Amino acid sequence: YVHVPASIQVPEDFATIMEAIDVAENGDQILVGPGTYVESIIFNKNISISSHRATKSNCTIVAKDATALTFCAQKGSLSNITLKVDDTSNFFHCLVVESGTFELNGCDLTGGAWGICVNNRAHAAVTGCNIHDNKGTGVNIYGGASMHLNESEICFNRGRGVSISDQGTNVTLRGCNVHHCSDGVYVYGKAHLFMEENYIHSNQDSGVTVHESGTTAMIRRNYMQRNGWGGVRVYSGASAEIHDNDLQGNQSGALAVDRLSQAVVNSANN
Repeated sequence: YVHVPASIQVPEDFATIMEAIDVAENGDQILVGPGTYVESIIFNKNISISSHRATKSNCTIVAKDATALTFCAQKGSLSNITLKVDDTSNFFHCLVVESGTFELNGCDLTGGAWGICVNNRAHAAVTGCNIHDNKGTGVNIYGGASMHLNESEICFNRGRGVSISDQGTNVTLRGCNVHHCSDGVYVYGKAHLFMEENYIHSNQDSGVTVHESGTTAMIRRNYMQRNGWGGVRVYSGASAEIHDNDLQGNQSGALAVDRLSQAVVNSANN
């Protein structure tokens, strides 16, 4: 038996996205028309889901007291859809990636405890998304997970814009605009960060913080301006390469490196 990938339309073929997933087979595509879909999605098949004859502004998944979408398959993608959490518990997230490889393109994520959570050695590629007005962290990557975060805006989250932690966790941040969060980007716990050509500004604390021995970062060609505690802060033995960044206009200075990190920080042309 060879399955020929099919296109399943919501709401034409099925009233809800979850009903469409239940009947889908690996390789299928689910096309979602304009509307607000009040449901919590368990994305447990190797399929793609995208808006159809709609944009993220008029194609929305709203989860009531639940996480909007949990990905637990081997490979999948979501495109041009809004994920919104409506709850008062500060517990549920817009997107949780628990396994495999997941692509998120052109989506809006708002209202969750976290906007995006990637853990358990999963990998996510996020491009062209708006992650905003979440109750805690905008994007949280930990537990040996990895992420490519590209050309996205992360803003007005009450916690950190991007939080990266744990040994084996590896994040590339490129072309993003991170602003009006607590910290812009915070990496610690022996994780690794590579970032270039981002605009990190107007955050309450530091633009970028690199913390703890064994944590590493390559920070180059970024604009980090008008942050509260400083442009870049490296301390407690963390190591970093910091080159060719614009660090002007931060309230507590451009670059702060404590005594434990001085020997393992290389800074030039900032």
